[in-house]
Amino acid sequence: MKTIIIGGGLTGLAAAYRMLKDGVSDVTILERDSDPGGMAASYHIGDYHIEKYYHHIFASDRELIGLIADLGLGGDLQWLKGTTGYHINGKIYPMNTPLELLRSPLSIMDLIRLARVVFTIKGAKESPALDNITAKEWILNNAGNSLYERFFEPLLRSKFGNSHDKVSAAWLFGRIRIRSNRSASGEKLGYLRGGFYRLIAGLTESITGMGGEIVTDCEVSEVAIENGRAGGVVAEGYGYLESDAVISTVSPHALSRVLPGVSDIPYQGTACALFGMDEPLMDKLYWLNIKSDVPFGAVVEH
Repeated sequence: MKTIIIGGGLTGLAAAYRMLKDGVSDVTILERDSDPGGMAASYHIGDYHIEKYYHHIFASDRELIGLIADLGLGGDLQWLKGTTGYHINGKIYPMNTPLELLRSPLSIMDLIRLARVVFTIKGAKESPALDNITAKEWILNNAGNSLYERFFEPLLRSKFGNSHDKVSAAWLFGRIRIRSNRSASGEKLGYLRGGFYRLIAGLTESITGMGGEIVTDCEVSEVAIENGRAGGVVAEGYGYLESDAVISTVSPHALSRVLPGVSDIPYQGTACALFGMDEPLMDKLYWLNIKSDVPFGAVVEH
């Protein structure tokens, strides 16, 4: 059996690794960029690598943690204190411990409402109805206008821009559940010593070592459908490539350009500007959310 995987990001690499390891299929990955990695790719200067987009993992990311261990990198997965802050009215407020929260610009009543929101969401069952209400509506109905305007709205705007009021409550529930797994001293976030470049390198080496193929600088222009199934792809510079199965790991927006009839789900990108500095910008903070009239919503410092 021969499988073509469109996209050499983490999802495509992980799929190829599992298929080859389990002997399911021969695999060829087609990646548009010059290096594999996708959203998990890195810049490098000599032997130093830093992710193009900030990355960390959570203790609940069991599949990814298992993959890291499977590649022999488990000993280099370090769990660091992920400290956060909030910039408002020209001042930075750390928001990690109960005492820091009491010193924040949120009122006591808003802090009580925030705690109630967190406990309500953590204890709630999954419900399809959450897809039919926006996060904004849910927060306003359950926590009021003050907490929404002073806390949640700036966070939603920084992440979703003009679409901040269209995000479903399902996203809010998932985000709070994954981010509220913390102790009184703060949150622990996982980071691979040496950068997640090592995860991408480990996957690519394992895939090629098991006989898989990774073709870079190769953009798919069409998925060929024969008798109701994908029989191969057309790739620029390579022509028609036949296969028994095709797996797409690209966004629905990208897939809609090569496979007619696929729904073009709205897709929003994020611009990440990366700066190398001679000294720290912030004092003991990893992530700073910003409520201010500036063209960015957060600062993340490694």
